[in-house]
Amino acid sequence: MITRSNLEEQLREYQIRSKHDWASVSFFTSTYSSSSRVDAAIFVIWELVILALVVFGAVSLFMRHLSCYALHYYYLCA
Repeated sequence: MITRSNLEEQLREYQIRSKHDWASVSFFTSTYSSSSRVDAAIFVIWELVILALVVFGAVSLFMRHLSCYALHYYYLCA
């Protein structure tokens, strides 16, 4: 029969095993850490590309409005 103390004991054992497994994976294998570094580098590159697109778009819109105002001023004053 399943009892509360049984479940608590199983949970404790599972947590201890999972902590131990995680520690062994993160410290003793280089594949996990290198893949996370590669993932982080790819994420940073995509983040910079998206930021550049947003900045270039904002500058483009600003220049378009600036040229419209300049042309409007030029034709009114000429």
